[in-house]
Amino acid sequence: MLPIKLEEAPEGAYITKSKTVYKLKLLPNGEIEKCKARIVAKGFTQEYGIDYTENFPPTPQIGGKRFVIIFILQHQLKRVSGDVTGAFLNAELKEKVYLKLPEGVPFQGSNIVQLPKSLYGMKQAGRNWNDLQDTIIRSYDPQLKRSQAEPCIYFEIIKDYTFITSVHVDDYIVGHNSESYKNRFL
Repeated sequence: MLPIKLEEAPEGAYITKSKTVYKLKLLPNGEIEKCKARIVAKGFTQEYGIDYTENFPPTPQIGGKRFVIIFILQHQLKRVSGDVTGAFLNAELKEKVYLKLPEGVPFQGSNIVQLPKSLYGMKQAGRNWNDLQDTIIRSYDPQLKRSQAEPCIYFEIIKDYTFITSVHVDDYIVGHNSESYKNRFL
């Protein structure tokens, strides 16, 4: 849950619009498991230079992904892949962004919130997540190197263990030969 306050936006502040997205999660037999609702920003209503500046998250090229997979296979490393749940919602915003809550969301007084973190749909959400992710990955092991050719590939090769990962926005693939090192990372 985001620590947000309903408040009046300052005079002249740009306000980004939002909407509610609904999704049904189904069981394998077709029965409804749960109903989900998510507030997302209408990124197309954002203004460059006002509520975002950078919006490009680096992503690995197909050759970089293939390299990681081939490296894992050639060195007979254990492979783990996954997805970071709610990734964009963890990234701090660098700009002040005011969001108008969508119709149907109960509120008292103003329906404008100042967001402390990104929301899905925001133009800078992927970039902010990538910055946070880079900080987190490097905090696990300062010796971990980031590829200069592919900024989404991190690796460490020491005689006792090998570790390599390719990160694509909020998805990752990891190759390793050390359970303790992998457990520290994942």
